[in-house]
Amino acid sequence: EQPPVGLNQHMEQPLPADLLVTAADSGEAVKAVHIAQVHILIPQVFRGFQTGEGSVKHQVDHQIFKEMLHVVTTKFCKMLAADGEGATKLIECHVKRAKTKADARLAAKSVVSSNLVKAMVFGADANGGRVMCALGYSGADIDITKINVSFCSSAGIVDVYRKGFARPFDEEIAKRILSQKEIHIMIDLNDGIESATAYGCDLTYDYVKINGDYRT
Repeated sequence: EQPPVGLNQHMEQPLPADLLVTAADSGEAVKAVHIAQVHILIPQVFRGFQTGEGSVKHQVDHQIFKEMLHVVTTKFCKMLAADGEGATKLIECHVKRAKTKADARLAAKSVVSSNLVKAMVFGADANGGRVMCALGYSGADIDITKINVSFCSSAGIVDVYRKGFARPFDEEIAKRILSQKEIHIMIDLNDGIESATAYGCDLTYDYVKINGDYRT
C-alpha cells in the first residue's frame, strides 16, 4: 500500500512508510471527518519515542511499536465512532474474503455509513436487507449470490443472510442481540482473501433533535 500524503508534514522526524500505512488504515475505518483527528493523534504518539538520540528503531523494537500504534489508533477510532451526536450504540462492520483490500473497505464503510442500517441498529430490528442494500451501492466488486451476513453482540449471534438469500431466524433472539451497546455486523463476501473493518454509530431521535435545534 502507498502511504498517505500529508501526515508527515506534522512531524519533526518523518514517520517510516509502514507506520504511515498503519495510521492511514485506522483513519480509513471511520468517516472522513474523523481522519484528520487520527492524523493529529499520530504525531503526538510518535513524538514520545523521538526523545534522546537515534530513531524509533534504536529506542524500541520497530514491530512492537507498529503493533502498539495499530492498537492505539483503532481504539481511538472506536471512541470517535461511539461518540457520535446522540449515539447509543457502537457499530463495527467486519468484512472478510473480499477480492481486494479496496473492495473490503468500500463494503464496510458503506454499511456503517448507511442511515437505514444506523436506524435499524437503533431500533434493534434485524433487517439484513438494509445491509445487502448498502453493499449493493458500495461500489465494491462483489457477487451478491455469495454473501453471508450475521449480527453479533455480547448476547449472541444471528445469521440473517446466507449465499445472498434471507434466512429465517428468531425475532426475539435477534432483538436481544441488537439491543446491546456494541453491535458487530459480520459480512463474508466469499470471493477472495482481503478483509477490513469500519466503525460507526446508530442514528437516534437525539441526533435529529441535536442537529435540528441549532443553526450554523
